[in-house]
Amino acid sequence: MPKKGFKKKDKFASLPEEFKTAVAGGNEAEVRERIAKVTLDHAALMQAKEEDDDYKAKREEVKTAGAVYREGTKKHKLMVAFCRNRLGELGKPNGDA
Repeated sequence: MPKKGFKKKDKFASLPEEFKTAVAGGNEAEVRERIAKVTLDHAALMQAKEEDDDYKAKREEVKTAGAVYREGTKKHKLMVAFCRNRLGELGKPNGDA
């Protein structure tokens, strides 16, 4: 009986077909040239991100707004860890000690 499970997801599905076709049909030099172009494009994108004041301002807003949730998450994880530690001390399952 065949094994049932999830189909393996194509991690390159979001790439444009013309890009995948060009790379698949290219020789070593063409593929290396494509890598160099993508690397340069990425560097330009990161530079634009670094210079984008609107992005920086919104990122800071999100960071500030999310502080409550980050701290709450840390606190809850620590509380669960403390409880698990106590279970371990008691010799009970799910304890870390």
